Amino acid sequence: TEDDEEDGEAKKNMLPPLVAGDPLFLISLIPEQHFTKPPARYSEASLIKALEEDGVGRPSTYAPIITTIISRDYVRREKGYLMPTDLGIKVSELLVEYFPQVMDVTFTAHMEEELDMVEEGKANWVQILKEFYAPFKEKLDYASAHIKKEVIYSDEICGLCGKPMVVKWGRKGKFLSCSDYPTCKNAKSISSGVKCPEAGCGGDLILRRSYRGRSFYGCSHYPKCCFTSRDLPTDEAK
Repeated sequence: TEDDEEDGEAKKNMLPPLVAGDPLFLISLIPEQHFTKPPARYSEASLIKALEEDGVGRPSTYAPIITTIISRDYVRREKGYLMPTDLGIKVSELLVEYFPQVMDVTFTAHMEEELDMVEEGKANWVQILKEFYAPFKEKLDYASAHIKKEVIYSDEICGLCGKPMVVKWGRKGKFLSCSDYPTCKNAKSISSGVKCPEAGCGGDLILRRSYRGRSFYGCSHYPKCCFTSRDLPTDEAK
């Protein structure tokens, strides 16, 4: 029965009678290796919970916060989690470097408390704005003068003017643009390197984003070919 199994397990784990000075003998040595796992990525629910714990936002602002970071391609929904994109990581690094005070979660929580006091008539909003804007404007001017525009060249050559194409970010993710923009406005999607599995298609699969911020792979020959997949097809899948 279940009780007998529990009793047997308890007796198995019991130590024998021991007396001080008894010699101990090594019966077996089992080497095991454990690695510290990083914390899991935020899901929408765990992100909202973290915001609540830090006093950031209000129930009415949680949905707009998540919608904003997804629509700007800072994060993408992948298997129920919010995965940061290259663009999101880069933007976050720049903000932390040049605006550390604003990026501190305690700043947002404190600012919301002050705004609540303004609403209740207990604080002067003009004075609060002056205290915030003066140091912020100074940091903004410094960032504008010192942030260098990074140009990432690709191996692709523009099919219209023959000049190198560079990697840029847009609302729908990475894409290739002619380095001579705006003189040449040629642009193209970045291929995943995997061919479309549809018979006779010959197109490349490209990472795209839906209007709801979900990532998927679509054929470069769309709308001629309407193949889509959440994951890149493997050789076995073909």
